Amino acid sequence: MSFQQEPPQQRPQQDTNTRKIFYAETTGSKVALWTHDLVAWRQNTTLCDRPVVDTPSVLRTPAGPVAMSVYDPTKDIWVSRKIIRTGDFDGNKRQLVFSLLESNPDVNFIDVGCNIGVYTLTMAKMGRQVLCIDALYLNVEHVCSSVVQNNFQNSITIVMNALSNSKGSVQLGVDSKNYGGTFVDEDAGEIKRRKGGTVTGDHYTSITSVIMDDLLQLPVIQNFKKPFIKMDIEGFEWKALERAELLFKTLDVQGVFMEWIFHTGKESGVKITDFMIRHNLYPHAQLTPTTYKPLDVSQRGKWNFMDILWLKK
Repeated sequence: MSFQQEPPQQRPQQDTNTRKIFYAETTGSKVALWTHDLVAWRQNTTLCDRPVVDTPSVLRTPAGPVAMSVYDPTKDIWVSRKIIRTGDFDGNKRQLVFSLLESNPDVNFIDVGCNIGVYTLTMAKMGRQVLCIDALYLNVEHVCSSVVQNNFQNSITIVMNALSNSKGSVQLGVDSKNYGGTFVDEDAGEIKRRKGGTVTGDHYTSITSVIMDDLLQLPVIQNFKKPFIKMDIEGFEWKALERAELLFKTLDVQGVFMEWIFHTGKESGVKITDFMIRHNLYPHAQLTPTTYKPLDVSQRGKWNFMDILWLKK
């Protein structure tokens, strides 16, 4: 497997008419950003060369505050707006994942669907290696900015690809005023139905999709031999796991924290459960910021939770 630098590419246009542009000052090494082009993993040296600080904010984490670049809150009314107003997003959920990693100092973090980096920055702040995976270049730019502002270049590696059960090119569907709701528009009828009127029918861009097993060829995967994985890819979780057998056999996955709302009572929920149990991971529901309870697998069609925590038995 060869690793090559990606040829220079044009940066996306910034809206300079209404917003002043600030750049994060790079004092350390470059941000490690990788993309797969269906031939090889290539290091992208242009997208994060001068990361833009869109809307500067501060995120509270159990390990202390971190500087964070978020979206204009009128354009991202969920994640960015809440962080600007409260300094927090998914605080109880992040605390649970944080506490699990805190009790296992040799476990690092893979963030599948990292959005603008809420979980990624939290786990990097506690000193862990983080692999942050997202398909939307706008999100990646924001993560790059936050990485540089906090000097996390040696802690966070970014992958800009979609994860699916096949390799190719996919369209990213728009969830109006919710960048975190960006979804792969492929067999996405149920996802669109659940999202309702926030789906406009527009698309951001196309992006190369790879399979989770391809992550094993990344140079940094040696840092993730014993990972904890967070998965939030807007209903595409089973599509990604369908081609993750080798990854789960090769890495000693300690746990998976997964968005579940798109899988309740669905065939995908059955398949995910079978996959996890096959890899010795069992379902739990969060009770408090630091506690959880085991779930009855025979009742999996009735689990009515936003998220499921899968842990090694």
